[in-house]
Amino acid sequence: MSKAIYEYHKINELIPGPSRWNFYGKIIFMCNIADQLLLLLKDETSSMYVYMNSKDNKEPIVGLKLRQVIRIHRGNVRRNPTTNTKEGVVQVEMAGCHFVAWPHFGDANNPISKSSKNWTKSDIDQEKINELSELGNDQPITKAEELAIQLVSHREKTRNDDTVRNWWKMSKIESEQSSARKARELSLISIGDPVEMDNEYDIDDSSFLESNAQDFLQFVINCPGCLKKYKTVWYISDESKEECFKCKQKVQCKVAVRVKLKFETHNIYFTFPIELVKNKECYSYIEKLIASDGTPEHVDEIHKFQETVKEALQNFCLTKIKGMVVAKSNKLKFVDIYLFNCKLLRLTR
Repeated sequence: MSKAIYEYHKINELIPGPSRWNFYGKIIFMCNIADQLLLLLKDETSSMYVYMNSKDNKEPIVGLKLRQVIRIHRGNVRRNPTTNTKEGVVQVEMAGCHFVAWPHFGDANNPISKSSKNWTKSDIDQEKINELSELGNDQPITKAEELAIQLVSHREKTRNDDTVRNWWKMSKIESEQSSARKARELSLISIGDPVEMDNEYDIDDSSFLESNAQDFLQFVINCPGCLKKYKTVWYISDESKEECFKCKQKVQCKVAVRVKLKFETHNIYFTFPIELVKNKECYSYIEKLIASDGTPEHVDEIHKFQETVKEALQNFCLTKIKGMVVAKSNKLKFVDIYLFNCKLLRLTR
């Protein structure tokens, strides 16, 4: 440590140009931009951004922290044409440019960071350390500080945006994994085996396209005898039948709908009696459909029926399902499950 006499200036006295300046400041903001350290220094007169890097960018600037008091020797000052504010440029070891930094209310003889082992002590070091350490928020905000606040806000927004994006990304991955797991569970069940699950199953809107009208509407015979003996229900085209065509037992034909589940990996369908939807408007269309025999000239009624069911099921998923696998193809990753019972659950996600 050596001792010499230097002329020091306050920040509001610094003039952009080729001259080199000696000045003090309190670090009130800092961040890394590319390979430079950006500081916002403040004294009793004003504040100013200072860009710091080492000669030829060989060594990073380390050891500086918020609220420290820093002294800069032979720093440059330039004008930023975009913001019309002056800013300092400190290239350590370039043309004798160096810095010394002390902690908040520190001892002038014990700097916390310095760019030269043979640093120079000034008679006013302790005075400036005490003066700038006491510098509070009672002074008006300068233009440079406003820019710093904007930069902090931008960084926080970017960080928050990144957090939200990462959250959505993880949520999507978890949702896809959960969906694949539920599809795989259903696809592993054999034809005729019971299905009883508490999972939530989303309905694919493609179920309600007009092109799927004929596949959407199903007439089903749920015969207790065949269910026990053959482990199946029968899909028929003649809804007027009052007996099972297989065992001739008297049964009631049920009007059912077939909906596709929202799975990316499998083609899985739930077929269930429309009575489970519990919608009066659906019942009125059922009567018309049975009377129309589902013939092409009455296909508009089926389309209306699709829209009615779509509205009834909108914002709902299917859960608490009880049924059995009626048909499946491992090659096509296709499964058709008839539901004897299920629960509609309103979506909150």
